[in-house]
Amino acid sequence: MLRCTLNGPLYANLRANGVTWRMFFNTCSPSPVAFWGDSDPSPEQKAAWRLWMTTVFTPMNASMVEAFTKYGDLLEETEMPECLLVLVAHVAAYQAVIKSWQDGDLSDVKSLVAFPRVALESYVVGSFLRLKQRQAQLLGESRRLLG
Repeated sequence: MLRCTLNGPLYANLRANGVTWRMFFNTCSPSPVAFWGDSDPSPEQKAAWRLWMTTVFTPMNASMVEAFTKYGDLLEETEMPECLLVLVAHVAAYQAVIKSWQDGDLSDVKSLVAFPRVALESYVVGSFLRLKQRQAQLLGESRRLLG
């Protein structure tokens, strides 16, 4: 079951990312709807955004990109799923934002490419569950054959 080297890390990182995002958002967001929505974040909230994007979310997202790019040949689909390509673009575009922050330019606040949360969750969770069902079937078959 080599697909675990792709589906497992994608699933684990996506779930951890979701838990971490909710904790960050509930603690630091100026609005209950969107961080960069109707309410302008305070300087402290903007600093928290930059810290968390730089040290938490971008590395977590980069781990998903690494799993996809390293083990993309294990995908069951014949075409690359769009949500994974958008994830790669999101992480790459954030690198430019982070570089501008490091250079002292804080005017850009987020990636030009939005994180594909809904599509990514649908794809990754579905793929992981299909893998686990297939594993259960194979284990059942091997137990039947051995028993």
